[in-house]
Amino acid sequence: MNAHLEPLESQAAGHPNSIFRDTVAVGRVWKPVSARERLFYAEASQRSEWQSFLPRYHGASDDESMIALQDLTHQYRQPCVLDLKVGLCTAGEDASEAKRANMRAKDATTTTHTLGLRICGMRVFDPSAQQHVVFGKPWGKRLTADTFQSGLMNFFTPAQRHTPLLVKLFVERVEELLSHMLSQTAYRFYSSSLLLVYEGDPDLAAAQPRITLSMIDMAHVYPWRDDHVGDNGYAAALQHLRHALVSIHHGVFSD
Repeated sequence: MNAHLEPLESQAAGHPNSIFRDTVAVGRVWKPVSARERLFYAEASQRSEWQSFLPRYHGASDDESMIALQDLTHQYRQPCVLDLKVGLCTAGEDASEAKRANMRAKDATTTTHTLGLRICGMRVFDPSAQQHVVFGKPWGKRLTADTFQSGLMNFFTPAQRHTPLLVKLFVERVEELLSHMLSQTAYRFYSSSLLLVYEGDPDLAAAQPRITLSMIDMAHVYPWRDDHVGDNGYAAALQHLRHALVSIHHGVFSD
C-alpha cells in the first residue's frame, strides 16, 4: 500500500481497512475494485444525470486495481455515517446458481427480503460522551420489518434538537434519488449501498445543517434489462426508506 494512504476511520461497514484516505490528495479515498466497478464509475462520471448521486470519480491506479473517489465524510468534523444495503437480491446476475441460492437464503432472514433495505453499519457521534457509537452488521441483520424504523432512529438520536431538520433533508434527498431511479433505464444494481452522512458536532450542525446521501459500492452493476426482474427492487426500497424517515419525522414532532 502507498505510504500516503491510511485506513478511513469513518468507514461504517464493509471489510475492515478496505477504504483508504489519501493524505496527499486531501478529500479523496482509494478502494480496491473489480473491472466491473471501475468501468461503471468511469462511465457514470461522464453522464451528467448520475453525477449528483455518486461520489466524484478521480481515476484509477496505474494497474487499475484501485480507484480514487470523493471522500464523502471529508467536510464533516464528526461525521455520523449510515451504510444501507439496497435491493431485494444481493447476489449479482453473474453469480453461480449455488451462490445465488445461498444469498437468497441469507437475504430471506433479513430486511433485504421484506424491505429491500438492510442496515450494514452505523457510526454515530455521541456529543455527551465525545465519541462515536458503532452499530455493526450483526445488529443490522437482527432487525425485522417491524423494528427497522426504530433501528434507523438510532442514527438520529444523538442529534436531538437537530433531528427534525436532518430527517426532512434526508427525505428530500431520497425523493430526488427515487425520481431519478424511476426514470433511469441504464443500470441495475445488486449489493450496492446508500451512504447517509450528517454532522455530529452540535455546534457545527446548528451553524450549518447539511447532509450527504450518495450511492456507493458498485461491484455488481449491470446494464438495464426490460424484463420481469426490473430494477431489483431499488425504487421500492427507496419508497420504504422514505416512509420510515417520514414516520420518524412525524414522531419527532408528535406530543
